[in-house]
Amino acid sequence: MGMLRKKPVDKRFADTAEFIRSKAAPDIADHAVNVIADKINKLPNPEKYVEALSLGSRFDIIGRSSETDRRHYIRAVLLAAGTLGDPEKGGKPLQLFEVEAKKKAIKDLKADQLAKMLADCLAQIKASKGGITFIGTATSLEKNRAFLAIEKVEESVNRASMALMRAKYDAKERDRMQLWFGHKPSETGLGPELSRKYQQVYQRLHGGVEVIRDDSPAKDNVFAYVYTDPGYNVPVPKIYLCGAFWRATQVSWSQSGGAWVKVDKEMRNDNPLGVIIHEMTHIVLGTKDHKYGKSKCKTLATSNPGQARENADNFEYYSEAVMLGDYS
Repeated sequence: MGMLRKKPVDKRFADTAEFIRSKAAPDIADHAVNVIADKINKLPNPEKYVEALSLGSRFDIIGRSSETDRRHYIRAVLLAAGTLGDPEKGGKPLQLFEVEAKKKAIKDLKADQLAKMLADCLAQIKASKGGITFIGTATSLEKNRAFLAIEKVEESVNRASMALMRAKYDAKERDRMQLWFGHKPSETGLGPELSRKYQQVYQRLHGGVEVIRDDSPAKDNVFAYVYTDPGYNVPVPKIYLCGAFWRATQVSWSQSGGAWVKVDKEMRNDNPLGVIIHEMTHIVLGTKDHKYGKSKCKTLATSNPGQARENADNFEYYSEAVMLGDYS
């Protein structure tokens, strides 16, 4: 008997996951199933949990009866509430004993009521604000952190663009541009050229962006990543945020008299705002990762200005310097 259990449990989970995929909004369907599978697989005894979610009998998804549909919904709600979180419990995933209580509470509900409960569970995956869409399970604080970082990036790259336009007649601004990008007296058009690049980033952000949480253990020490191959030319930029992003140094900004003021004592290299700028330049400008870190990027601007002008960190640090009023 023990040898026969593993495969049916896997099949029951797959059937219910596929049902959830069929009911989720197209833009989050795959992500929802991936998150659910990932959370189940991280449990010490996933088979026991799947059994507790009452995935006992298999039902044919194609050509199902109304009762089969209703039972699929029951299993889908239990699985989503147990992994993504139960909105009725403040978004917290259900423990095994809570699953049994939930099962009893919903076993006689109609399909349309269950569909609403499933939609509420799945809605936790997607949140939108001002053209920014966050996809993934996260606390409100984490989502707001991502939203705020992107909002500040819009301001940052726009201010950087304006600063570079002043470099032609502003000596201090020209020195700052040279510090991060290198500069020769003959390069009179460098400021406007770089300014246009920052405007490109601003326009893409202003047109909307999707932020997707990636909790893969293999990427726990990664801040973020993007896809930039030629076949990934999508209308809305997609940035995948990984484990290190949520542990990155927080940066607080306050605005007074039109000037941005650094609130925290020290600005670290790896902060949420900088991570977003870095990744957006990869998407929009096709920047590379020739060098990482402030000291190496400053050296690069002197030794190889061409590479500095295509290096993601150089664009990040210049825009942060503008925000901070930092010329060194």
